[in-house]
Amino acid sequence: MGCISNVSHGKTSARLPNHSHREHEIIYIHRGSLQLETAQGLLDIDRPTLISIGNLEKHALRSKQDYERFVVTLKPEHFPPDEEQLSLFFLPQFQVLDVSDDAQNLYCLFSMLQEEFVAQGQQSEGGCILLLQTILLRLLRGYPECFPTGGSGITLTV
Repeated sequence: MGCISNVSHGKTSARLPNHSHREHEIIYIHRGSLQLETAQGLLDIDRPTLISIGNLEKHALRSKQDYERFVVTLKPEHFPPDEEQLSLFFLPQFQVLDVSDDAQNLYCLFSMLQEEFVAQGQQSEGGCILLLQTILLRLLRGYPECFPTGGSGITLTV
């Protein structure tokens, strides 16, 4: 399906060993507690947090207690190669945003994105793109300092 290769939602206490993948990854932790490990070090997460991980970046998740999360994986071939146009999610290192102030709105948007993705129809592809763009726009407005291009490069192709 276009630029989105997977959207999943769940409550888990699973630990994911150090790994990487071809896709870019957005992880939204809605509640719970875990530890994220990347090449930059260890980070404890215990509040609503959005994590963006570039493709091929090694990372591991270790739960400290059950946590609820959404995971969205994005195909890199559907994003412009010009680094100036790359946005929050495609920097050379991961980004972590405390999104506590917007947690309920983001939860609703990620829930809708997951429902659209599960629908898997031709019509849901456009819906997924619109929902992902809405999420990116909310993040841009709330956290402009995390977008190296000021958000001018948010471009998704179907």
